[in-house]
Amino acid sequence: KAQKMRRGSRESPDQAWLLDAGTDDERSLLVAYVLLVIGGMWGAHHAYLGDEETARKYRLTLGYCLVGVVLDMCRLPGLVAEANARLMHDLENSLAEVANARQYSPPRPAGEAGGEDEDEDEDEDEDEDE
Repeated sequence: KAQKMRRGSRESPDQAWLLDAGTDDERSLLVAYVLLVIGGMWGAHHAYLGDEETARKYRLTLGYCLVGVVLDMCRLPGLVAEANARLMHDLENSLAEVANARQYSPPRPAGEAGGEDEDEDEDEDEDEDE
């Protein structure tokens, strides 16, 4: 969002979030409000935000008899912020796992571990260069 504003876009900073319909790594407040209005009693907005348990409760109780839907109209910005923070945390953990997996090198078999084997590997590299 900030990058869009830096590129010299014409929309005002207050309207920039309206044009961002959400990316794979972020949930949009506009989409969440649309889902709240259209399918709030069935918990569509909670399902979109990744809270399947609350979505299931909304489906079973029709949005806590519509009281929950009315309350969610005020709470939705905070719910979206929590969902985005959770997604960012999950993304950071995934990236850390990938980085750790790339750093892992499997142990060598017993016959290959030793100083002499390393010298032989260097000799083979020299032969390939010639």
